[in-house]
Amino acid sequence: SSDLMTRVDIMAAGRKWLGVRWQHQGRSRFGIDCGGVTMMMFRDLNYPHTDLEGYSRLPDGHTIDQHMSKLLDTKAVKDMKPGDVVLLGEDLNYPCHLALVTELPAHDASRPGAMDLALLHASAEMSARRVVEHLLDEYWRKRIRKCWSFRGVE
Repeated sequence: SSDLMTRVDIMAAGRKWLGVRWQHQGRSRFGIDCGGVTMMMFRDLNYPHTDLEGYSRLPDGHTIDQHMSKLLDTKAVKDMKPGDVVLLGEDLNYPCHLALVTELPAHDASRPGAMDLALLHASAEMSARRVVEHLLDEYWRKRIRKCWSFRGVE
């Protein structure tokens, strides 16, 4: 039916937060973090969810993994598509950063019109400290530890 959520809808819900400044545990236009972007997308899409609460500045990745795995369907990272959510980590034991997989025009001029996978996330890095979207390069790709898709999305 036409009221089913699409991957385009999911990307649009994430992009509404682009440029909002990073704030630990933030859940508003005044400040948001990586979990906040995901939770606000759920809210804006009327997707059933419970919020992630009470996590530290360096959260325990197991808690985030378990929470998200209840709300979304786990899939192989190699099968990720725009509109999926990924869990990223520097450390194999405690991945604790969430991002939305999107797509942006490829930088490669030899493929006019081509789209490549990108990431949208609330970056706490000093250079950004806001919600950003950028192509998924090798630096980020090798940090992806898990992938989920929204239930009911093809």
